[in-house]
Amino acid sequence: MPIIASQHRWKDKDHLAHLRKDWPDDCKVQWGGSGIVLGEKKGPRQTAFFEAFPKSGGFIRGEGATIEEAENNAFRRFQKEAACQHQWGRRGYTNGGCRCTRCGAFNTVMKPVVKLGSYRDPIKSIEIEIAISLHGLARSRRSDRDGNNTSRKIWLRLRRAGIDLPPIPDKPEPENHDDPFAPSPFAAACRVAIFSYFDAHGGLDLLEGRGDLQTMQGFFDGMSFTCIKWDYQNWLESKEESAPAPDM
Repeated sequence: MPIIASQHRWKDKDHLAHLRKDWPDDCKVQWGGSGIVLGEKKGPRQTAFFEAFPKSGGFIRGEGATIEEAENNAFRRFQKEAACQHQWGRRGYTNGGCRCTRCGAFNTVMKPVVKLGSYRDPIKSIEIEIAISLHGLARSRRSDRDGNNTSRKIWLRLRRAGIDLPPIPDKPEPENHDDPFAPSPFAAACRVAIFSYFDAHGGLDLLEGRGDLQTMQGFFDGMSFTCIKWDYQNWLESKEESAPAPDM
């Protein structure tokens, strides 16, 4: 029996009775009856889908009129990939992802290609969203498999853009048990620094990544930008309310 995603305790759980028993025990699976497919010329469409994540890496997706049909399509794909003597090629990916030139399988098997000068690229919405989240760059401070520190890179990019962020704490900040949704002191300080910079330099027009809904990346960029726009507007309103009244 494969590893079943936790959401199927309640979501689309009827398929549990029809789930194939020949998936590997270490393969995680998930499914849905109405997935959204983006990036097609005719626009977004709905379909039943079944996704598998083998322990060896990679990602397999099957689609169909029903979840059962989608699973059968995914399993046939899994069998084809498992029997292949892979020959990997980057196929345009620069993040380490590769496609097999024989069966079309996808997996992360190479080191990322470092883009020189990437620290000078325009700031993206997702970077701001990470920086102002509950624990911000302090909680997400970790080394990636290729040795790069994602939080440190975002911090440096924002600083290079002129945003005067405070130093990343060396030690984890204490949890706020009274209000688990309150941002940490460091994340709150980052939020003030970032939004103050936006306020002084033209607002959110500085951000890249408004979202092209025809692509998956654009869809998530758009969601991220919407969250930041809402938070920025709240910050502006709070700033106006706390401003001292002008002398009469």
